[in-house]
Amino acid sequence: MKTAFFVPAMLLLALLAGCATVGGRVWPSSNDPNEYYWHAPQRMASTDEAIGTIKNLQEYFVETSGWTIGNLDIDKYGLRASGTWSEKSNAWVPSSGGYFVGGTYVPVYGGSVQTTSEQRHASFSIPFDKVENLRLCRFPTISNQYKWGIIVKFKGAIPTLLLRVRSREEAMRLISAIETLAAERGYELSYNIGIYANPLTAEQSAELGLSNGTGLLFSIVLKDSPGEKAGLRAGDVITAIGKEQIRDFNSLMKAYPGRKDWSLFRRERAHGAYKQMMLKIDFPEVRGSAETAQKTEDYWFMPARIASAEEAVGAIKNLQQDIVGISGWHIDALEVDRFGMRAKGKEAMFIIPFNEVSRMIVERYLEQKNYAWGLTVIFGAERQPVLLRTSSEKLVRRIGDAIGTLAMEHGTRLRGGAGIRLRDCTAEEQDAAGLNGEYGVAVFSVSVGGPAEKAGLRRNDIIVEAGGMRVGKTPDVIQKIIKAETEVSPLVLKLLRMEGEMRQEHIVTLQF
Repeated sequence: MKTAFFVPAMLLLALLAGCATVGGRVWPSSNDPNEYYWHAPQRMASTDEAIGTIKNLQEYFVETSGWTIGNLDIDKYGLRASGTWSEKSNAWVPSSGGYFVGGTYVPVYGGSVQTTSEQRHASFSIPFDKVENLRLCRFPTISNQYKWGIIVKFKGAIPTLLLRVRSREEAMRLISAIETLAAERGYELSYNIGIYANPLTAEQSAELGLSNGTGLLFSIVLKDSPGEKAGLRAGDVITAIGKEQIRDFNSLMKAYPGRKDWSLFRRERAHGAYKQMMLKIDFPEVRGSAETAQKTEDYWFMPARIASAEEAVGAIKNLQQDIVGISGWHIDALEVDRFGMRAKGKEAMFIIPFNEVSRMIVERYLEQKNYAWGLTVIFGAERQPVLLRTSSEKLVRRIGDAIGTLAMEHGTRLRGGAGIRLRDCTAEEQDAAGLNGEYGVAVFSVSVGGPAEKAGLRRNDIIVEAGGMRVGKTPDVIQKIIKAETEVSPLVLKLLRMEGEMRQEHIVTLQF
């Protein structure tokens, strides 16, 4: 039987639209057992990578009530999913009878429990151009394995959607993929300090002795957020930052960067009295997700050719016990020949057709203790990438050499690329760089040992021209890189880089 888990609509409204007074009380209270986490949006390198990530995770996320996804259709415009399951129910069916004692009839009442099974069907969709907000959450009280979730709030009248997954790692990959595809359709990524807030009501202002329209109540402070780390709490009432009076959320967002003096009211107990206090908080200026700590480190990779296809096949077979899937599942059955690699475990499977391999990336997962090295095998646009993990750089490069050798046996010309991951600039970054919101592509990461690193590119650089042409979106730069690599010709990039408090212009040349 399916175990249903429902998130009340009022809970999601409180989370995403702010709390209101409860039961006539002046100050809201919450007994919500769930946990809500801050995350910095992490754009993936391309829409193809994002689509492939979601397809690879199909078997690892469920809809809020727990039904598994049987059919998944996804493209750059939206995600459509459906599932079918059997739901059992028990019913008491009464029965009656009796017997005679002498001339008297004695009735007997009884019954039995009968189980029936009913076929259920459900579906949901995510139109990427309607996404308004994405949030990471965890459900400690759920007894089954799907304890992490992603809340998707849409524009307009589309109901809020909740997806559940098994681990924080899977939740972060899923939310990054959705963010990437939503951003391509116009969703603006949010980089705030992890606070949901409401203007004070007239009653609340009066109780604190504030003029009406002054002050902001923090309804939620997300875990792991800059706000929580700075010491802010749900229930705090912020009235001023420095000399700036706080009246609404926009005034808070404009006032907080770099300001230390926060005037607020706080109560130490759930229903205690508010006391005025001053906090010294030194928030850095927010420049977007690129300012957050990296969780992976990329290494530029071009495979070294192994002597023969037979040796390459043998190398992969010998490494079976050292390879796991991206979520950590072990390979129970492995078939390898000169045409492809087919692996299966209890939790998932993957196929690598060697004639479709385009390029590979070596990665190191900085927060992972076991199997901390990975190989991302990238194909053409019609097939999602395959991600493998192993325990050392030596092993992951050996696997890459073997796969690359078998791909080259089919006449494939593998690309190494520039060794760079890119994302579109936010409007805030464009304004800060003086680009008037028109163009600019940010460097999300630079692979160790690649052409980009050798040319001197750095994380957080903003590319404004490639090959003498202005670039407005990430695909503009990618197309220039592919053309230069194919023609083995240099590519000149003009970029802007923060040096101290000033943004300086630099010219670099990629050599392939």
